[in-house]
Amino acid sequence: MPTKTSTALLRLLSLSVTSSLFFSAAACAQGDNQIQALASTWSAQQSEIATGYFKYRLFRTGGDLAPLSCKQLRHLVESVNLAAHPDQLKTVIDGVQKTPIKAEPPWSVFESFFEGQKVRENDKSGASSIQVYDGDEKIEYDMLNKHVTLLSPGISKRYVKSLREFRFVPNPSPESYSIQDRGPSLISLRQGSSTLVVDGSTGAVHRYTASSADGKVTREISQSNFVTYPGGIIFPSLRIESTYDGSETLQWISISWIEEARFNTDLPKETFALSLPANTKILDERDSEHVRTFRTNEQISDVVAYIRSQIQPETLPARSRFSMWWVLAASALAIMVVLGVWRRRRIRTAG
Repeated sequence: MPTKTSTALLRLLSLSVTSSLFFSAAACAQGDNQIQALASTWSAQQSEIATGYFKYRLFRTGGDLAPLSCKQLRHLVESVNLAAHPDQLKTVIDGVQKTPIKAEPPWSVFESFFEGQKVRENDKSGASSIQVYDGDEKIEYDMLNKHVTLLSPGISKRYVKSLREFRFVPNPSPESYSIQDRGPSLISLRQGSSTLVVDGSTGAVHRYTASSADGKVTREISQSNFVTYPGGIIFPSLRIESTYDGSETLQWISISWIEEARFNTDLPKETFALSLPANTKILDERDSEHVRTFRTNEQISDVVAYIRSQIQPETLPARSRFSMWWVLAASALAIMVVLGVWRRRRIRTAG
């Protein structure tokens, strides 16, 4: 028979197990609630910006890179204080290169405007180029050579950054995440073979790391120097995206540092309508089989509207021209038939 002591021990053990199960369930529930809250925050972040303006520094390359791992790149970035000394960005750029770049500064400076899918990018580094995507066409303007190329989306070989490439916001599907670790302010999440380090209160993503099936890092996005803008928009000033080969060695890197930003302000109507001076050459390459060439005789305010006004019926696509000739031929045949019938009746009447 069990003694009083053994009975008491069994009761204590039972209470301990029950308490452990209770607190474990509570922790799971708390974790689920936290993930739900983060997902709601990310969903709101995806739609909180209607318009945007950035002035930023950009460095991007896939050549002559130092054989760094993702951890070595993190240490390099953490060794500088860009908030206090933005020009220390050169230290980071020199550190990722096998040979330091002689150009001063080693980055390019751009101004970008965003509204929905529309983008305008002005190169302020002396290249004197403008790229505009107005929602329908891509326009590339070389100001030095007074040359414009009009292209269909996806055809251009020149890169232009979209708004989502300045801030990484995760997919707001709570069921795809699980909590891996918790710190005082940051939470580590797992999503398949990827991990995220996020701020538990703001949802801001500090780091996203994608790994292969064997656990090797293939891609990483790090974000830091967050600024809270009017309207409660939390946006990183520094964003670094890097990719790695099978030995986890740096293969490609893109670094952007935002110097100035504005959100949800009214943009002038002409922001995404490219104006041109007189005597500018325009190549319309939207139809690769029928490239059109124009030259402006005077200053114009909208290159796309100008081209549309210059297109004549004879410059219609081949299918449209075929349809037009078919209608003309059919009309001519009908007239010949009517004339033939009329002549036969006239001959019979005369006979």
